[in-house]
This record gives sequence, structure tokens and C-alpha cells, in this order.
Amino acid sequence: DRVGMALRVTLTRPAALNALNLSMVRTLYPVYQACEASDLVQCIVLRGEGHKAFCAGGDIKAIHESGKEGTSLCREFFREEYMLNHLIATMRTPHVAILDGITMGGGVGLSVHGPIRVATERSVFAMPETAIGFFPDVGGTHFLSRLPDGLGMYFALTGARLKGHELKQFGIATHFVPSQRLEELEEQLLTLPAESLHDADIERRVIVDFVTDFEAPMQDESPLTQHVPLIREIFTL
Repeated sequence: DRVGMALRVTLTRPAALNALNLSMVRTLYPVYQACEASDLVQCIVLRGEGHKAFCAGGDIKAIHESGKEGTSLCREFFREEYMLNHLIATMRTPHVAILDGITMGGGVGLSVHGPIRVATERSVFAMPETAIGFFPDVGGTHFLSRLPDGLGMYFALTGARLKGHELKQFGIATHFVPSQRLEELEEQLLTLPAESLHDADIERRVIVDFVTDFEAPMQDESPLTQHVPLIREIFTL
């Protein structure tokens, strides 16, 4: 829904943990293209319906059935999903993804390539594709390879999970905001004064600074921190 100069986009498949299917991709892509071509939308806020998941990944059931039946849906899904990932990565319109709940696979692709990624205490990140014999797609080899200390290779090969503050600590999220402040954050993002958002670079800085004001202090370091030297030794190429 449009609110002022901002657009709020909600993934609405809560019974399927907001898993991404081809219909959703085909809805999102032209909307994002239109936002990028227009001066009337100066911020996009992407969220998932409910509190369990932002987006738990691609609709594996539909993809599996398509593969078994020999239909083109699986090929079309991946091609168009990757086009959407690329658009999010290259668009100038500031993109704020609210990673409240499970954020895996395709859900990571919808968020991690954007400039502003907000985790909460309910966030759960993973790239679990190797468990089904697949590689970390949706640009996974791009962003994982840029994590320090061999962590990207570790996450890719093991499907290890990060929760809450860990997403920010290890570079998946850019901010951590407690879930009880999300509604206030979203409403204020959607009503930022238009006069502060007249240039794409300025827009990003304004929005980053604004979201930072909602952040909570980091809690204790992740238990994974103590294993980083060993991960670095084993998984750094």
C-alpha cells in the first residue's frame, strides 16, 4: 500500500511462512520497476505477514512438483526470481527489509541485496540449500563470499543458523530493532517528510540514520564468536 512518498509491500502467505512463489515474483517485479522509474515513491518497506516469518524461502513444493511433471514453472521461477534479486541489488530507491521471523533462502534474496536490513529478536537466518543438494542461490555466492573469516563458506556448506542479534553481528542485517518497536518504525518510515527525500543518496542516508535511532544495544556476543578462529582456519580458501 502507498503511504505518502513510501510504499509498504507485504508478503502474504503466512500459512506457508510467506514462502516465495512465481505469482509473488511476478507481482513484485513490475511494482519495483515502476517504483524505480517514478519520483513518487522514495522508499520501499518490505515485510512479511505475521510474526513467524519474513520469508522462509522459495516454494520448494511447487518447484519439486514442476520438476517431476516436466513443466516449465521451475525454470521460470528461478529465472524471474533472480531478475528480482538483481533489481533489488541495483535499484536506487531505498529498500528497507524487515526480517522479523524466519528469513531463509529466497527470503534472504529479497532482503540481503538491499541497503537496509532490519533484524529483530525473532529473526532466524540460514541458507539451507545444501541439505537438499542445491547450492546457495539468490546471489548467495556473492554476499556469502564477502563475509570475513570464512564465515560465508561455513554458512553455505553447513546451513548453520543465526538468530536475533547475530544477524547484525555477522553482517546479514544492518540494524537490530526490537519487535515491539517495529510498528512505530514502519509507520514513521512511511511518513518521512518528502522534502528530506529528494535525492537517492540523501534518501539512503536519511533512512539509515532514522532506522539507527530505533536500534537496541547489542546483547552478549554470539556463542559462534568463540568458534570463529577455527572456522577461519577450516573454511578460508
